[in-house]
Amino acid sequence: MFTDTHFHLHRLFESDCDCKELLTSCVKNNFPFLLDIGTDSDDLPIRVEIANKILNQLNEQIKQKVKSILFFSAGIWPSPEAIKNRFEQIEELENNIKQAESSGTKIIAIGECGLDHHWNISNPDKRNLDDFSDELFKGEEELF
Repeated sequence: MFTDTHFHLHRLFESDCDCKELLTSCVKNNFPFLLDIGTDSDDLPIRVEIANKILNQLNEQIKQKVKSILFFSAGIWPSPEAIKNRFEQIEELENNIKQAESSGTKIIAIGECGLDHHWNISNPDKRNLDDFSDELFKGEEELF
């Protein structure tokens, strides 16, 4: 049995992936669930909209099966900007979760979230140790 517990459907869609074929293949291979992961406090509505666009391209049987196995998380990837604006980020995230749930979107997890000092290092994303001050670390502790 296979499944995907961490994918970003909107990024696949934006990179010209054949998402219709991808989701059809997941159904044909009996994936028990798919979890689309959130990374920004404001990305949930966009991700749901893109998922619905893809779903509307599927035949009804496949569409219903995908709808039964497609779940979402909502989260805030811990960039320095998100941490500095954590209270606004949390409020926006809560509002987007409430709105999505009221429309029937199945949100089953919070994430991405947490302390990310693996990707938040010097060079790859042009950050350096100054981005991880005591104040920022305290903000990470409060947020997560």
